[in-house]
Amino acid sequence: MKIEVEAIGPMGHSFEFLIGPDIFETATSGFRLSAPARFSGLVEKRAHGAVVVGNIRGEIEVQCARCLAEVSRPLDIEVSVEFLNKEDFGSGENAELGPNDLDADVLDDGEIDLSALAAEQILLNVPEQYFCRPDCKGLCDKCGADLNLVDCSCGTGPIDPRWAGLKKLKDEGK
Repeated sequence: MKIEVEAIGPMGHSFEFLIGPDIFETATSGFRLSAPARFSGLVEKRAHGAVVVGNIRGEIEVQCARCLAEVSRPLDIEVSVEFLNKEDFGSGENAELGPNDLDADVLDDGEIDLSALAAEQILLNVPEQYFCRPDCKGLCDKCGADLNLVDCSCGTGPIDPRWAGLKKLKDEGK
């Protein structure tokens, strides 16, 4: 969904649309939308561009970083991004970004692509790791068994002598 900045009236332009699960390539993002997410908000015209304020709500499915189980998590992202005209956006070798510039983008061709903005905001706000639960035991490094479901006996064998020093430190810490 694209919005022409020049067509925005004095009261702004409100929007609401669904973001389909196909907006991301699953192989590169590490998660997927379990259903279409809703992006709603307001675009306001400003002297040097425009600002988009809104909310993205939905649900994502990710793999637990320890046991690889599928985990569903709610998605609730507050969006506030300022779009500046090219001439008003800092450029050149000596341009320095400040904390306020992190929520700013360049206004290309006088229009804002809200679909691209939604995809960008979701990617920026989804943590790199999710856990199915805080005390997840993960997978056995030898047999691959889910240690949340079974107690394997792989760890009871002799310890590789290269790791003995670490085991000693671990035992001393108890």
